[in-house]
Amino acid sequence: MVDRIKANITVLIKYSMAYWSSLSALACVWLAFISWDDMGISGKLYRLLVLLSIFVVSVILAVITVLLRKRNKVFGDINKGLELRYGDIMKIGFPKKLSNKRIIVIPVNRCFDLSCDENLVSRKSIHGQWIEKFLSSNAQQDDVHQYIQDVLEQRQVPFELLEPCNKKSGYLRRYSPGTVVEIKGNNNVTYYLLALSKFDEELRANCSEMDFYKTLHGLVEYYDAHGQGEDLYCPIMGDHIARPIRNTSDIISFMVSFFRFNQKNIHGKVHMVVYNKMKSDISILDY
Repeated sequence: MVDRIKANITVLIKYSMAYWSSLSALACVWLAFISWDDMGISGKLYRLLVLLSIFVVSVILAVITVLLRKRNKVFGDINKGLELRYGDIMKIGFPKKLSNKRIIVIPVNRCFDLSCDENLVSRKSIHGQWIEKFLSSNAQQDDVHQYIQDVLEQRQVPFELLEPCNKKSGYLRRYSPGTVVEIKGNNNVTYYLLALSKFDEELRANCSEMDFYKTLHGLVEYYDAHGQGEDLYCPIMGDHIARPIRNTSDIISFMVSFFRFNQKNIHGKVHMVVYNKMKSDISILDY
């Protein structure tokens, strides 16, 4: 809890001052009708303690507010806009019970690989976790790959055909960053497989700043055309797996700025999901 408070220190100060201002204003209104003497508080020391108590209560209320807040609306209203929230994108993407329709963004490599073997896709990545969960409950790898290829061919999405020497494992058709393939899951869940990174000759994932921008642009463009106003859950991406390794706070700031700049094209609610384990490091109330 101490680490979480430290991560939210700026917000805590702001909330404490807001609560202090409100409680002080209420105290002034109260004292306009009832004097200190009427309340039996005559000594200056006791009056000072009362004022100090108001400040302490303000700080306590601010701490409670920060610790209980799991969401932060950045812009928009109840039906559309952007909010930051703590959560687990896999639990959101694979609910146990039938739920409302939702779209889950799964950042993948630009060849849409479907294997965690041979050091191809990391099992720790969102891509790898999705592969293992989806293929174990929905379909076989070859069937999913064929579906993806059929969708891309029908849309006539251009690709670069790699040589085996450039990518020693996995599929060789590499698509542009921001390419989206839509796959239906269980319990009203739709997955947007979002092309983000590319593997080099040593199968190391890479994503440049320009490719990251193109990825977000492709996501917003596709969601605008096909989202039908359904809630979209997007993980923080490009910070731990793809090179260069980037600071998570910087990634969040960039994504928030991008969505805010393109809010005219967002016709549903976008939920940016910050890993639960980052609660003590990242404050969603700073944005």
